[in-house]
Amino acid sequence: MQSPDNVNRNSTTITSGGKKYISSFRLPSAIKEKYLYKEDRFMNFYAKMDTESRKRYGYMLQELIKKCSFNSVLCNETDFTFFQNMQYGNCYTFNRKEDGKELKKVSRIGPQSALELELNVMVDSYLDVTQTVGARVVIHNPEEDPNPEEDGVNISPGFESHISLLKTSIHRLPAPYRDRCGNYMKKKDLNGSTKSHLDCTRKCILDLSLNICSCVNPFIRIPAFDKGCDFKNSTQMSCLNHVADAMHRKELICHCPVPCTTTAYSVDVGSSPWIRDSSIRSQLNVLENGEKWTLELYNVNQNKTNIKYAHVVSHAKVEVFYRSLDHTIY
Repeated sequence: MQSPDNVNRNSTTITSGGKKYISSFRLPSAIKEKYLYKEDRFMNFYAKMDTESRKRYGYMLQELIKKCSFNSVLCNETDFTFFQNMQYGNCYTFNRKEDGKELKKVSRIGPQSALELELNVMVDSYLDVTQTVGARVVIHNPEEDPNPEEDGVNISPGFESHISLLKTSIHRLPAPYRDRCGNYMKKKDLNGSTKSHLDCTRKCILDLSLNICSCVNPFIRIPAFDKGCDFKNSTQMSCLNHVADAMHRKELICHCPVPCTTTAYSVDVGSSPWIRDSSIRSQLNVLENGEKWTLELYNVNQNKTNIKYAHVVSHAKVEVFYRSLDHTIY
């Protein structure tokens, strides 16, 4: 289907009832540059904040998660662990492995034993530099930190999303065997966390950036590296790009062995519209120059190009469950 002219948008494709839908954001091109400029200014300001100040900008657990149950039992606050991500803000991990805390387990497949969440993304509280709405859900090993930038599923408000899982584990051998894997869970470093391959790689990137550029990418945060580069400083940003290019060309190398144990989840996502009457808001914002934007819904299976303006809702429902208890081990 042809897109309407003069529309710039970020979109998410959702399959429901044999049809494809794209939830998209319409932004007049005349003000796009102004939004990007404001976004850059805010991100530079946000990156320079301390952890507590950034936390106040994000949603608290009770604001984001309105309802939660696991295996048909209601959750409580102690089931969640807080962590902060420079791109996604305040994040919360369910069932994170911690000392003295027993992991929750399932013995059945299907939605009856699911983690069920009702989220409120509070669309009306978004800053005007935000061009997309929704949440990000990452399925990961409870012993490892999540990586929402590279992994995860986007959850759109107004939809009920079903995430079904299959678990796979890979075991490798340390030196002198060919894998030469590393057991990160037994390693600790005073200058930062190296409890996973991802943490080792991040720390290596920061070490290289600090040595070469005298500052680090503020969006890769480890407490020991608090000297973030300034987005407005073209010299510093050019230096960071040089480090990234050199690593891509393998001129700079991180000595981070593959982990001895890797747990991965195969994720299958299905979604269907989910409307809560109390959460429906008419989305129509008038910008400074009188132009308008709205969240749109396109049925890409139809040949006609008519636009159906959708109500923007703040709530979303998520169910996460195993579609099989088979555990593949290599």
